[in-house]
Amino acid sequence: MSSRRVWTHVAAFSIHTVFAFLSVVVGAGVGLTLLVVATRVASQVPFLRRLAEIVCIFVFVGIPVVSGFLINLRARNRSACMVWTIGLLFLLAVAMWDISIFRRSPYYQKLSAGQYLSYESNQLFGLDEARWGKSNGLEEFFVMVPILGSVAYSSGAWFALRCGREADSAMRNASAGG
Repeated sequence: MSSRRVWTHVAAFSIHTVFAFLSVVVGAGVGLTLLVVATRVASQVPFLRRLAEIVCIFVFVGIPVVSGFLINLRARNRSACMVWTIGLLFLLAVAMWDISIFRRSPYYQKLSAGQYLSYESNQLFGLDEARWGKSNGLEEFFVMVPILGSVAYSSGAWFALRCGREADSAMRNASAGG
């Protein structure tokens, strides 16, 4: 692979990373706005509140999927499908940062009983609903939304490549047959 082609892929990857980040920010903003409005309106009816939460999750993930699909439908670049790696690197950086803090803190050493990785995974992926009123739930949100958004953007970009290939082959078959 020539160096020019490598730099083209690096530039495309960088551009798609920026687009993915922007779509995550828009998705989180729209989703949070919907969540705040819906929880105020439906605070007395638990079913409506749960329904609003599910709709907001689809908005959080749906906007990056749609933007990844639409952008890569036009760009048709395989680099867009690798944006999830940025989310994974972000997750690893946050986990390593937190674990290094846990090891130095006597409070966290006692709290985690030396099981730092298990404690961190529970902090980031735990489904304890009671924590959402505290800062821990907010940490889950601000760490997991960018990760899920980057995976969603990559999924949308992959679907765009698949649809683009199928449309190209259908066009070639139609032109060859006619």
